[in-house]
Amino acid sequence: MDRWGRTSSTLCCARCVPLGLGWRPRRVALALYLLVVCAVRSHFVVASVDDGIVHLLLFWAALLPVGESLSIDHGKRLRRLVPGGAVRAASLNFALIYLVAGASKWTSEMWREGSALHAILSLRPSFWPEAVDAVPASVWALGSYGALAVEPLFALLVVLPSGSRVKAALGLVWFGFHAFLVATFDVGLANLGCVALGLLVFGNEIGSAVGRHGRTSVAGGAR
Repeated sequence: MDRWGRTSSTLCCARCVPLGLGWRPRRVALALYLLVVCAVRSHFVVASVDDGIVHLLLFWAALLPVGESLSIDHGKRLRRLVPGGAVRAASLNFALIYLVAGASKWTSEMWREGSALHAILSLRPSFWPEAVDAVPASVWALGSYGALAVEPLFALLVVLPSGSRVKAALGLVWFGFHAFLVATFDVGLANLGCVALGLLVFGNEIGSAVGRHGRTSVAGGAR
């Protein structure tokens, strides 16, 4: 890594601390976004899907009202102060990720014939390449066909009614999909980033759960 690379990496790591602590998160995210864009563009040939999702997360962290959209007021009341345009755009971006990724798989002969998952997990970035052949080929074929079927459907999470059973079931499949990739392949940042974007999609459900917990705690304390 050259001098510019070391300097930019150090600056990025330093700025991650105030972002994680919630200190002026939108300004810090914007500064990090600019640094990451410059760093990745200078090494574009070796950029990965992790780099792309980090770009995306920092971009939306700079635009969304981080720290204000879901906040607890005195431990009793949940406030939602979210400009609709930015959140809707981020939700559409969430859907686009799965539409593009899911549709592109259908153009691949390996995915359509059921051998893609076995081939991918046999590559060096896999955490368990030596264990892939111990699993029957039919299992990997079933997993490949399952990914073809469900990944495009994850885009529906942005339009399904909040609290519906269909959204809850699809959400569990969505979370399991990313958990599997985090556990098996070295694209952790990309998958954790998609899960982080999912907080917007499941914002109402999270808010309702937190609100119920807060009311239960207040009622318990009143006794």
